Amino acid sequence: MQRDERTSAHARSFGAVVDAYDRGRPGYPAALVPWLLPTLVPGEPGPAPDVVDVGAGTGKLSRVLSAAGAVVTAVEPDPVMAEALRASGAAATVHVAPAERLPVPDARADAVVAAQAYHWFDPQPFLREAARVLRPHGRLGLVWNRRDVRVPWVAELSQVLGNDGLDSADPLGDLTASGLFGPVEQASFEHVQPLDAARLRDLVASRSYVSLLPEAEREEVLAAATAVHARAADADGIAPLRYVVLAFAADLL
Repeated sequence: MQRDERTSAHARSFGAVVDAYDRGRPGYPAALVPWLLPTLVPGEPGPAPDVVDVGAGTGKLSRVLSAAGAVVTAVEPDPVMAEALRASGAAATVHVAPAERLPVPDARADAVVAAQAYHWFDPQPFLREAARVLRPHGRLGLVWNRRDVRVPWVAELSQVLGNDGLDSADPLGDLTASGLFGPVEQASFEHVQPLDAARLRDLVASRSYVSLLPEAEREEVLAAATAVHARAADADGIAPLRYVVLAFAADLL
C-alpha cells in the first residue's frame, strides 16, 4: 500500500527538528550488532562487512555499526538530517535518497538495515531494492526502539507520546510476502536512556506528530510529558527511560 499524504508529511517533518532529534532520541545497544551482523567479530581478523543503513536519520545506528567495525553507507531522504549526520563525524558515507531508490550498486552490501524507519517506507519497493543491493545470502535487518511500558512511568509517558512506529508496520508479513528472503528471525534487547528534563523535552519535540501540531497544542503535549518525567525523576532530575529493541532479520534467498 502506498503511503498516504498524511504519512508522507510526518516522514518529511524530521528535518525541522533535527537538533532535538539528535539530542533526544535514544541510540542502540552494542549487543544488537552481532545479531544483525553475525559475521562481524570485534577484535578478530576478517573483512569488515559493508552495511547500508537506510533512513539513517542523524546516524544513531550508523555510529554503533561503524564503532563495531562495519563499513557503513548511510542513506537518508531528508537533506537536513543527512547533513547533521555528516557533521556528526560518524564514519559513514552519506547519501540523500529515498529507501525505494537506493544509490548503491547491485550486490554490493553484506547487510541492509533500517532502524526506526521501515514504517515510513513503501514496503515492497524497498524490499526489492534491499534484495538488489545485497550480495548472495546477505542480511536484511529491521529495528525499532520501543519504550518498555512494563515500567509504570514509561507507560504513562507513552500515553502522551503514542506508538513507536512498529504498530503501523508488518515486517514479518511483508518479508514473507516478498518471496525474496528466507525465514524471519526475531530478537529483543534491553537498554536504558537516562533523561533529564531538557533531553526529555527534545525527545518529545522530535516526534513527528508533535512537531506538526500548532504551537499551543505542541506546548500542551510537552508540558504533559514534562510533568510525567518530573514525577519519575530522582534527586538529580534524571529518570531512566527503559527500552526494548525489537529486531527482525532475514537472509536473501
